[in-house]
Amino acid sequence: MKHYTEIRKALLDMAKKLKNNLLKKEILIPFMVSMVFYFGMYIAFGITTFADSEGYINMDSTREPVYPLFLALARLICPSHGIGFAVVIQNLLMAIAVTLTSVKIKRIFKLKSFMIYVFLGFNFFVALMGQFLSLNACVYSSCILTEGIALQMYLIFFCMLLDAVYSGGIIYEIGMAVLAALMMDTRKHMAIVYIIMLAVLFFARIGKKKFWKSMIVSGVLVILSVALAMGGNKLYNFALRGEFVKNTRDMNLIITTSLYVADREDAELIEDEVARNVFIEVFDVLDSKKANIDYAGYSLDEIIEHYGSSFDVITIDTTLPMLEEDARSRGYTDDLEAEQEADRVSKIIMSSIFMDNLGKYIKVYSASVYNGLVNTIAKRNGIFEAYALVAYIVYIALMILELLSDATRKAGFFGFMVLVGIGVNVMVTAALIFCQPRYMMYNMALFYIAGTVMLYSFIEHRFIKH
Repeated sequence: MKHYTEIRKALLDMAKKLKNNLLKKEILIPFMVSMVFYFGMYIAFGITTFADSEGYINMDSTREPVYPLFLALARLICPSHGIGFAVVIQNLLMAIAVTLTSVKIKRIFKLKSFMIYVFLGFNFFVALMGQFLSLNACVYSSCILTEGIALQMYLIFFCMLLDAVYSGGIIYEIGMAVLAALMMDTRKHMAIVYIIMLAVLFFARIGKKKFWKSMIVSGVLVILSVALAMGGNKLYNFALRGEFVKNTRDMNLIITTSLYVADREDAELIEDEVARNVFIEVFDVLDSKKANIDYAGYSLDEIIEHYGSSFDVITIDTTLPMLEEDARSRGYTDDLEAEQEADRVSKIIMSSIFMDNLGKYIKVYSASVYNGLVNTIAKRNGIFEAYALVAYIVYIALMILELLSDATRKAGFFGFMVLVGIGVNVMVTAALIFCQPRYMMYNMALFYIAGTVMLYSFIEHRFIKH
């Protein structure tokens, strides 16, 4: 009862603070600037759709529930222009997220008000890169993809993480746990936030009282959050399809690298006859399309380029239809059952051939990690790769210097938090799928914001105050 009263009081205080803050120029003006930018980009470049978009619009069983439900709600509210209305909300959420993040960081580190606009600029830069330097040529807040809401959620999650570290309070951890469940049910990839949350809180609490008690509480919240996400996913499919199951075809992405590094002789490793025959058929198709590591070069760049161009060939053009068609030919005529059987066969194939190709897998994984690290802060292309290397070296050196001084440790730990976010995102994404720019952009603005905060702190404490 005591904890309930404390949480209720904290929620009321937060609501009061939010109301008061919204009326302040410190938030209102940056928010209006953000609105002008994102809606200006929306008006200028319109809505972008991809091959994946139809699956979300049609609420396919292969998709996690949150984004399809979001689009369905938009169509319910505005039947004639549902997709357009959804994108309006996405851009509104983006303006809110970048404003809250910028103001939050300014306040935590007691910076000058003009720094809010510097931080907004870094977020605007991410949008401009997506439109003008990405192959997709789009602003993600104007796309019909999970990135249309996932980046906003990640930034708000990071704001809560900052509060949990620098202010303390169970309410922020509860908020992160609830938001993390929504993020995981938006795209499985966002389960990275659980690792980020626990890693950051672990290092933030080292040497403090009740360390293990607080970490156990955080661990329990993560477990409950994962259970909430999994339960929500299954309830969605039960309501929509009458089956209490999670979304299908996650294995279609996870199996991709295993097929990319496989040899035809690996069929001998697969004991299940159905899975073995499917593997041979799929391998021969992929080999005819040269979607195998044997057709890549030897350098990291050559592997990255070849794997990048092969990824959709494997996942969308080949394994997605072929494994489902095979399942239907064996009597799985219901779409959901065919997808579940395709996942079962994919899992058998991957588990059978993975260890035999571990060396090649590590080679592709290393190239993908390198690709992800560069794509997180720049564009992987010639001079930008050299720039990224220098930027990381400077960032890490500055972070270490800040952490070594009591006066600047607060800024240094912020830099560390962002670095944890980058590392977790890159390593997990490289292991499971492919580090293309739209999976890496979550920490781009935060990297430059943290770097700026650390540089500001470094100059202030080592030159100005002395």
